[in-house]
Amino acid sequence: MARIRRGRGGQSLIESLIVVSIGCLLCFGVFQVSQLYAAKAVLSYTAAAAARARGVGFNDFMVYKVVRAAAIPNAGRMTEPAVQRGGGLAAVVADPQPGRVGRLWNLALRSEPASPQYQIEQSRIPLYLGATRWGDLPAILDYENWDDIRYTEGPGSSELVLSATRQRYELRWPFVRSFYAANRVNLESGVGSEYVVRDKHYPLYLQE
Repeated sequence: MARIRRGRGGQSLIESLIVVSIGCLLCFGVFQVSQLYAAKAVLSYTAAAAARARGVGFNDFMVYKVVRAAAIPNAGRMTEPAVQRGGGLAAVVADPQPGRVGRLWNLALRSEPASPQYQIEQSRIPLYLGATRWGDLPAILDYENWDDIRYTEGPGSSELVLSATRQRYELRWPFVRSFYAANRVNLESGVGSEYVVRDKHYPLYLQE
């Protein structure tokens, strides 16, 4: 009888491990899908920002900068300027001192992110948008996946701007290959169609 009980206990342990493994895999899949939806929303916002920039009369250089600034949430790690990692949430989690939970809540409830990168972005984005030469841009601000984001304009008219953004989006969650054949997925902007449409209204600003 004791041997049978031990056998049943081992079987229950194996079954539990299988169930937990499948549950964790499904959770990773849900997180990855939600990340893709968020990334596509950023691309749709980027297309709308580009169309609005073109609609108020900005040239190609300015539209290019607007597209990149709007797509920062999808751009990956900041490469220029260099950011000193550490501090913020990671420092509070690693701190063994009492009151850690309260400090975590204070960080979570802040109206602005508490990170060195956010402070740099807040100061560098206006400089980036205000740059006047192509060669100045990489030294002001740059991200590892910015070059994967593409902006195109469709065959609009004298009164419409048709814009779209695309990206080879990098998947970073564990077990990505369990759900996708590659580590990158092609994402496109737009709701129900390829392009986001905005009216051209820059002639209103150019009237005497």
